[in-house]
Amino acid sequence: MGWIARKLGLREPEYRPRFAGERRIAMRDGVELRAHHLAPNDDAKHPTVLMRTPYGIGWNPPLFLMPIVARILASRGYNVILQDTRGRYGSDGTFYPFINESDDGQDTAAWVADQPWFNGRLGMWGPSYLGYTQLAVARRPPEYLRALVPIMTSTDFHGTFYPGNAFSLITALRWASGNGERRGRLPPERKLPAAARTRPMREATRAAGRPTAFFEHWTDHPNADEYWRDIDLIDVREARSVPTLQVAGTYDMFCGPQLRDFAAGDPSMHLNLSPLAHGTPALSARRLGWRHTSPTQVLSASIDFLDHHLRDRPHPGTRVRRYVQNEDRWIDDDTWPPADAAPTRLYLRSGGRLDRDVPGSDDPPARFTYDPENPVPSFGGSFLGSRCGPADQAPTATRDDVLVFETETLDETLHLAGPVRATLHVESDAPATDFTAKLVHLPRATSGPALNICDGIRRMNPLPRGISAVEIDLWHASFAIRPGERLRLEISSSNFPRYDAHPNLPGNPAHATATRSAAQQVHLSRTAPSFVELYALR
Repeated sequence: MGWIARKLGLREPEYRPRFAGERRIAMRDGVELRAHHLAPNDDAKHPTVLMRTPYGIGWNPPLFLMPIVARILASRGYNVILQDTRGRYGSDGTFYPFINESDDGQDTAAWVADQPWFNGRLGMWGPSYLGYTQLAVARRPPEYLRALVPIMTSTDFHGTFYPGNAFSLITALRWASGNGERRGRLPPERKLPAAARTRPMREATRAAGRPTAFFEHWTDHPNADEYWRDIDLIDVREARSVPTLQVAGTYDMFCGPQLRDFAAGDPSMHLNLSPLAHGTPALSARRLGWRHTSPTQVLSASIDFLDHHLRDRPHPGTRVRRYVQNEDRWIDDDTWPPADAAPTRLYLRSGGRLDRDVPGSDDPPARFTYDPENPVPSFGGSFLGSRCGPADQAPTATRDDVLVFETETLDETLHLAGPVRATLHVESDAPATDFTAKLVHLPRATSGPALNICDGIRRMNPLPRGISAVEIDLWHASFAIRPGERLRLEISSSNFPRYDAHPNLPGNPAHATATRSAAQQVHLSRTAPSFVELYALR
């Protein structure tokens, strides 16, 4: 096993892991949750790592690697408790996403603290929903909770499901159609494209053959109302700080909200930022030249962080470690964005130009027609699924409903390192509509893929008459644009099924049964300029 550890970049194992038994852990309301205990092969007390999952603690898709991770941790001196969340697999009760995780996590942590093998130090680890279960415990953290490693998750699930107030349709549809029962099932992929086009949209899981009440509840609550306040964990930011390693991905569906969590944290919060996505990237890592980043890097960084806080070992590295896309290298920083990054504006100009010059004349607006029945298709992006991540954007640039603005070829490298925001001055003849923005890298070789870097959307519901200023959050980028390469900004009103296609009608789009086309304008004048703001290294 030593050579495998070296291959994965992990420290050498110190123990042989052993299965220490199945446990039934009683919650405060009497419901019992199933857990497996793995431990080092000795009788000493060790720190404990808790992993709480709705995906099954056995060899179940999609996170069937959890038992392997548990063995890796046990072989490095940790007790590991791997637990089915309420109402899933071997645990009793009824499953409804997110609602019970704070109380159940607290009760499980208290049970761990009473065990004779516990040495007084508890950590938690896991991706996605397993990350949410960690943050739920951090809402009222016990004093023995010493470290968290939430991977690709956030305290803000409304912001994840409704980025820019538009619905993350394919993410929500795929997850809900696979997790609406006691045991998870792979989503019905062949049915999802047609189901995503269902109107009213709230019936999409029914159209996929997997009716799920909580999906319909998500669509019924587009605003951050009381429903989401019971789910979101924004108060964790004000709770007693637990040392945390935030593992985020620039192509991940949680990227924006998770990096807001990091920005709100204190110096005990660390960040590992790479081009992770919530699924298999659309293009292979080798084709993209990503030779120094992989999911195993996440596990290695996690163990280093847990070792530091639970086993008093030195912590290598700085507060922020980030991967630079297109240069295939890692950089250590103290902050995100880096202290030497500054905002740079590129203005949308007539003729499809994108440059630093402020418009000096009243250029005419750029126009297009948005038809919800023929939305711009998603090629890659920050969503859940096998086609997420970076992908060639060539098919979108030639559409009549996509405005394209490009820089000249660069003379020197432009290092993007931080948030990306677009401000558009827009008009529409629709009472409500969306505007989208996508930042794209154009390689020197015309035969190379035009890769999406980041994208965003802003829902205007309602949209005031006349010219409106619209700010679109494209989330974040850590990307080097090298000499001879260019940047493209694509503007439209749809990116489907990454987001739901707005029907251009007032009211909740999830309830709409009809649609209409919209005549859209993006203003480019000196009095109503449109621009994208990037953080670039000075």
